[in-house]
Amino acid sequence: MNAHRFRSMLRRRNLAALIISSLFSLVAVCGFVVSGAQSEEKEEREVVDKIPKHLPIKVKIKKPEKLKDLKNEDWLGEVELEVTNTGAKPIYYLHISVYMPDVFAPSGHNYGSGFEYGRGALVAFSEPVRSDDVPIQPGEVVVLKVNADEAEGWKRGRAKGEMTKPKRLEFIFNYINFGDGTGFVGSDGGPFPQRKERGANAPCA
Repeated sequence: MNAHRFRSMLRRRNLAALIISSLFSLVAVCGFVVSGAQSEEKEEREVVDKIPKHLPIKVKIKKPEKLKDLKNEDWLGEVELEVTNTGAKPIYYLHISVYMPDVFAPSGHNYGSGFEYGRGALVAFSEPVRSDDVPIQPGEVVVLKVNADEAEGWKRGRAKGEMTKPKRLEFIFNYINFGDGTGFVGSDGGPFPQRKERGANAPCA
């Protein structure tokens, strides 16, 4: 083999090695980019609906993508709950909470916020309904938002570093008042007044 052919073969081998090395580098970079993109996609806020299904309401979170976006610092002010009265009675008062199990207020308690419909005094079942109380009629749909001052207070607290960024949100039921002394109360949606179980030996009415 003459010197010219040897140098030509050597150049071809070096070029092939360079191409292979470049391809490996490209695959590695692409793999890193895809891996990073998948990691970003997985980095979403977890949303859990804990509202009991036996209650006469249907709750839908509007625009859940804003709620799940961990980079969205305005989520509390933007989240909206669409509530439908699926029962046969008008609802005069309704309260649902969004609870943040991994966020603690300066007091040491877990942080949460509320979605409320109706006059606040109707949280007491003994409170009489007034003529200016407007209920959610059967089949009617309302949209609930967190109080604007509360949402702004949360945003300011986050800016000051007083609260951490929530990675899990739980929607919890609190109250329904039908305005006739009955309703549902508590995270398990227990009836009010509580039904008393009659014992096996209890006399018949």
